[in-house]
Amino acid sequence: LVRVTSSESAHWKAFLRAAGAELFGSFLLILVCVGSANSRILSNLSPATGIIDFTPLYCIGVAICFGLGIGGIVHLTSKASGGNLNPAVSFALFLDRQISLIRLIVYTIAQFLGGFIGAGV
Repeated sequence: LVRVTSSESAHWKAFLRAAGAELFGSFLLILVCVGSANSRILSNLSPATGIIDFTPLYCIGVAICFGLGIGGIVHLTSKASGGNLNPAVSFALFLDRQISLIRLIVYTIAQFLGGFIGAGV
């Protein structure tokens, strides 16, 4: 039998919590931010011509949603995982040796899964 100490157990719980935070954060990023852009496009689509009306108000609305959305999601997930939310950010942190290879792999899988779930909802 392998004995797991309480400190090892706490380490694994924190690791799994971080992976879950990345999955949840990527899910919210796709659902809220990309969803807002898609809904704005569909609401501005002209049924007669099929042309999208890109007014300044459209661009400002999407930019505000993305800015507040990403800021809020990073704030929610930063304590558990660092709030990477993006495999490119995780890869950059790996290259800078701020996260390990196993953490990069797990974060990337969690981020892709969260993105797929967010897109599917």
